[in-house]
Amino acid sequence: MKILLCGTETAGILNSISQGFKELGVELIVAGRNPAKKFYSTKFDIDLDSFSIDDRVQLFIKCIEWADIVFYINASGFFVHPNFDYAEIKKRKKTLGVYATGSDTRVYSTHIKILEKIGVDISQSRLQNRITADNYALSFLKLAEKYADIIISTPDQSYHSEREFFVGYQPFILSTLKDRHIQNEFKSAIHVPSTEIKGSDIFLKNMRDLIIKTIYPLSFTISRNLSHQDFLNKLHDHNIYLDELYFFNHGLASVEAMCSGLISIAGDNFNLAPYPERKIWPVNTLNLVNRIVELIELSDTDFMNLRLSVMNFAKNNHDHLRVCKGILELLVDGKSDSYVKVKDELTSLVS
Repeated sequence: MKILLCGTETAGILNSISQGFKELGVELIVAGRNPAKKFYSTKFDIDLDSFSIDDRVQLFIKCIEWADIVFYINASGFFVHPNFDYAEIKKRKKTLGVYATGSDTRVYSTHIKILEKIGVDISQSRLQNRITADNYALSFLKLAEKYADIIISTPDQSYHSEREFFVGYQPFILSTLKDRHIQNEFKSAIHVPSTEIKGSDIFLKNMRDLIIKTIYPLSFTISRNLSHQDFLNKLHDHNIYLDELYFFNHGLASVEAMCSGLISIAGDNFNLAPYPERKIWPVNTLNLVNRIVELIELSDTDFMNLRLSVMNFAKNNHDHLRVCKGILELLVDGKSDSYVKVKDELTSLVS
């Protein structure tokens, strides 16, 4: 099997899938961009930023004539341009898969309305800042729906979609982690702040208040500007990860944290989205402090057992080889036990 893997590196996903495909025996050409080189050292066979658009056109034609399958990580992670790329792929009757990774296809104006509809307080969020990119996100989603044979996404990345899509687990290369023995430790939380979409302002305020105004035994670290490997190493100094409040699923950094033995505090899905089982400590903007206190007050034994359960679950389900095997099954057979086929049912809440 020959696959052209193309995309923009997003949180290490392109690297994880590239390595997984190779380990599963796929002949692979990886073409991509890496705007976050400071954090991820992903290597490409074709660095798309090194070629003019005319050269990319000729190179792309050669690549898709060679490939049996073309798989995109990030719906906006095009080789030349989505209109051109997708049409040329289907003209040659090649299989096309698209893996949406977040804001590439998320329509934030709809997301905000849904959060308000279900009672999530977003008054302190900065989600409004993302609305300016809604037209681009929707256009990438519609192009994928028009041309792709399979789409991997999540419900909050697929508002206004008309086709079914597949939901599964995010990939992570477990061998990048140091071994960790789970034992009783002083409770210590870590958060990687985002100015807009994670709810960082609320996390920071409430964690500071908890530490300053209460007697709860808890330390708190803010992690900024670390390389990916340095971040993974930093996780070993903590046992709680504060992820994000405003989405119905955790992010990839949360997967890395859970695989490292941290309990991930992330947004409650309010039973709206048909995700596979998740081992998070669910919170929302209304119950955040109380839920963190409940976690801190767990006995040492219960806290340690929860960490072990989370770590084992994450390692079993997010292992990059397991995830990549499921992706290959989708691309070849159109189905996989690792993925749930769903349709958009959230947009109707506000339409």
